[in-house]
Amino acid sequence: MTRRTFTTVLLGLGLGALAAACTGPPSSGPSAGSPRPDDGVRIDRIYRVQIGLFSDKEAANRAVGRAARWWETVPRDARPEPLRGVASLPVDVHWRAPYYRVRVGPFVARDRAEDVLQVMQDSFPDAFIAPERVRSSPDPSSSRDAF
Repeated sequence: MTRRTFTTVLLGLGLGALAAACTGPPSSGPSAGSPRPDDGVRIDRIYRVQIGLFSDKEAANRAVGRAARWWETVPRDARPEPLRGVASLPVDVHWRAPYYRVRVGPFVARDRAEDVLQVMQDSFPDAFIAPERVRSSPDPSSSRDAF
């Protein structure tokens, strides 16, 4: 094996391992015991429901308004469990060059985000779950805003 071939094989293996690491753990499905920030469980990944991607900040802000208006039309008993007692939809704009992402959440478990996505899918057909890594903090109150 030549040095170039050996380097190519190593690079290929490294990229494969990187791709596997980036996909994250498989979803374990819904569970009643999903971790809550106040359970003392360290949360290193949160989930958001992304409803739009925009290059223009004003368009992103309009999407936030559209989502907030939509939330007001959803009957309280039809709202997904993680947000059932929430008066206003937790939706905001996240900038990551070169786009503004409009996202709902955060949620501490994927199944909670899936419940919200299922309700939103008819009005926001391009919505999807966006996992996000979070830095661990010695202060458990730092992720208290997650649902």
